[in-house]
Amino acid sequence: MNNSLISILIVFAITGFTEAFPYPATTDTIPEFSMNEIIVMGDPWSSFKKISIFEIDTKTIQQRDNRNPQLVLEYAPGIYFSRNSRNEYSFRLRGFEQRQISVFLDGIPISIPFDGMVDVSQLIGQDYSKIRLSKGISSILYGANSLGGTVDILTRTPGSKKKWGAGLEGSNQKHFYGHLQFSHHIYKMKYSISFTQERSADFKLPESFQAQPNEDGGTRNNSVYRKNSLNFKFQYDINTAHQLGINLNFIDNWYNVPPQVFVSNPRFWCFPDWKKNIVSINSLNIINPSILVQSVVFYDSYFNHLESYDNDNYNSQTQRYSFSSIYDDYSLGGIIYPQLKLIKQGTTNGIFSFKQDVHRQKTNQESYQKYSAQIMGMGLEQDIQLTSRFNLSVGIDANYFVPITAYGEYSQEPNLLFNGQTLLSHQLSLGMNIFFLMGKKSRFPTLKELYSDRLGRNIPNPTLREEHSWNFELGSQWSNHSSRFRFSLFYNQLNDLITEVQLPENLKQLQNTAQAIFKGIETEGMIHVLSCNLQLNYTFLDAQDQSPSRESNYLSYRPKHRLNNWLIWDVSAFLQLQAEANYTADQYYQNPASLEWEKLNDFSQFHCTLNYSYRDQFTIYLRVNNIFDQLYYSEYGIPMPGREVTLGLKL
Repeated sequence: MNNSLISILIVFAITGFTEAFPYPATTDTIPEFSMNEIIVMGDPWSSFKKISIFEIDTKTIQQRDNRNPQLVLEYAPGIYFSRNSRNEYSFRLRGFEQRQISVFLDGIPISIPFDGMVDVSQLIGQDYSKIRLSKGISSILYGANSLGGTVDILTRTPGSKKKWGAGLEGSNQKHFYGHLQFSHHIYKMKYSISFTQERSADFKLPESFQAQPNEDGGTRNNSVYRKNSLNFKFQYDINTAHQLGINLNFIDNWYNVPPQVFVSNPRFWCFPDWKKNIVSINSLNIINPSILVQSVVFYDSYFNHLESYDNDNYNSQTQRYSFSSIYDDYSLGGIIYPQLKLIKQGTTNGIFSFKQDVHRQKTNQESYQKYSAQIMGMGLEQDIQLTSRFNLSVGIDANYFVPITAYGEYSQEPNLLFNGQTLLSHQLSLGMNIFFLMGKKSRFPTLKELYSDRLGRNIPNPTLREEHSWNFELGSQWSNHSSRFRFSLFYNQLNDLITEVQLPENLKQLQNTAQAIFKGIETEGMIHVLSCNLQLNYTFLDAQDQSPSRESNYLSYRPKHRLNNWLIWDVSAFLQLQAEANYTADQYYQNPASLEWEKLNDFSQFHCTLNYSYRDQFTIYLRVNNIFDQLYYSEYGIPMPGREVTLGLKL
């Protein structure tokens, strides 16, 4: 480990153990916000920046099918999940691809170091307390690579009282899910422990599915999986002004990859290992009434083992396209968030961050190839209350990308980027606001984009530059005690996008040749009448490829229309009925065989849940997904599950 990295980690560690310093404790209690939260939302002096964030709170998470963050997020406005040919769930946020979105778990950026992606459906458990979406223009405090926004996933903070919980469910598709959790305290230390397991046999396809070259119907070939998750969280209240926390997350999964049903050369893949382990140390320190400092030091490892076979029996690897591949990656870093009260009109927030990404891979019996890079960043965000009705937030940051190791003779020069943004809000009346946001955002290329030859099909391009965009949003929101409504117009202009370019001799290369525009309308509302709560949102997205060399204006898997509805009816004090529906329409893809652009099926989904609860001690529920057993495709050649009936118990 180099000296600069050691020095930075020492600074973070010192910040975490501020009891050694004679700073006075000037408050009676620790603030109510969690030290896992990025302080853009935990700010005790300012709250108007919540305008730029959509939050799914604890109550909403508990009411939904909440086995993993993907199931909670899929009904949020502006986001669209699809299952891809690798059997991974990926999402797009107002048209931005997932690689252009930063994903955080308890304040830690958790994307896989090599490709900048993470399948959040692999993060099983019921410890999630809040999930926040920032679309287009996220706070400076989220750091580098948030070109199109952020997803911030927060887990529960241990409480001071003894609590335990358990859940168990099973379905007609041989799907099993179990969860155990316990929390308590010892003197000043609060702790929680949870374990979750999920497993499933091959899922059932809709009855209307007709046999295809790579799928005969009935149950989906090779769709079995198993997931395990073990989490520990410790929080120590050093005194009334200082907290220290340790989070440990261990994920041990495996899953198979169903072949695309239409293609002539299907993949016969499986992942016998998909492991992710996260260790982090968090601190929250109130220095005096005008200075607050949060910090986090983290180590995030990822181990992926992929086997590619010759046939659908998954027992032969003699052909040239068969292989065994291992990724052994990790990220190491830390972040400091100072918060200052320098002027009476508002709060000053800052960020100092460091992260080193390391990717190690080997195919078949080859030795490991290693690639690594560092990203260092700093930023400043100032809130200003201009008048009693006008609020302003401005921010600027600088991020520095430094390549460290590249297998072979590849090299790249360091890259320094600057970003900036502003948010202006005006309160028209009690509960009614209008707002305007604009900003310049960027994303560094990933290690995979810079150096991967994709099994000999691509020529690496270590000269790739950053992607960048200009993002704008104009909107209004209104709320009272029983309802809320939000309306937004958004416009995003993307430049120097990284895309695949065809070269001679049937080779390809990633180059900065693409431009795109994402514009649209987003509405979201909630109304509570008598014993019913109705929530709905609609997103209209016009996503256009504006690249000079384009053959079409289409961009893959960006639905033009996305409508979500969610109804909760409290039938009695013990009985509750939930109904969910969504509609997805007008999305296109490029057929891999003909290279022609074709329209994917429009589809609707309907789900319902009946809950019986007794004195908040236990809940029995019956859930039906895809009530009408509709056949639809998530992406080309990827049929989704048919009707599933689940019976569950929560204690």
